[in-house]
Amino acid sequence: RRVRAPACLLMVFVAGTPEAWAAVLFYLVVYLFMNLGAFGVLVALADRGQDAERNDDLAGLYRRRPVLAIVMVVFMISLAGIPGTGGFLAKLYLFMAAVKAQYVGLTVIAVLSSLVSVYSYLRIPVVMFMSDPAEDVGQRRPLHTAELLVLGVCVVAVFVLGLFPNAGPWPVSWLDTLDWTRASVDVLAAAPLP
Repeated sequence: RRVRAPACLLMVFVAGTPEAWAAVLFYLVVYLFMNLGAFGVLVALADRGQDAERNDDLAGLYRRRPVLAIVMVVFMISLAGIPGTGGFLAKLYLFMAAVKAQYVGLTVIAVLSSLVSVYSYLRIPVVMFMSDPAEDVGQRRPLHTAELLVLGVCVVAVFVLGLFPNAGPWPVSWLDTLDWTRASVDVLAAAPLP
C-alpha cells in the first residue's frame, strides 16, 4: 500500500500562519495514534498467520476476531474524520486555520477531498462486518498483553484527543495538546535561523 500525506496537510504550506502550523502539529499527533493503531491491528493479524495486504483479506474479521475488528473501526472512523474522534478535530483545526488565513477556496477543495476519502476509510469496516470470510485463516491465539496495551492506548488517545484536546475532566486534566502545539510553534518561530 502507498502511504500518502492527507491533502488537508498541504494547506499549511500555503497558509503559513502560526495557527496553521499548530493545527498541523496537532493533526500529526492524532495521526500518529490513528495509524499506529491501524498498523497494530494488521501486525496482530500477521503475527497469527493472516496477512492483510488487501481490503478483501479483512473480510469477516468481526466473526473471527471481534475485538480487532472493533478496534480497527475506531481507527478508520477517526481517519475518515467522523465527529467525536481526534481525526475530526484535527481536520477541523486545519480547515479553520486555512479559512482564517483567507484560503476559503482551498479549504472547500480540501473538505471535498476529505469527503471522498471517507469512502475508502469506511469501506474497510463494511468488509470486516458484512462480508463472509473466504476461508478460516490464521491462528486463534489470544492477543498478547503488549498488543492489547498498544491498541488500548491508541483507542483511548483517539477519543481523548477528539473530545478533550485541551484540559478535560480529571483523568485528562493535564492534557493540553492544543496549547502544547501552539507553544511549540512559537518556540520554533522564535528560534534564530542558522
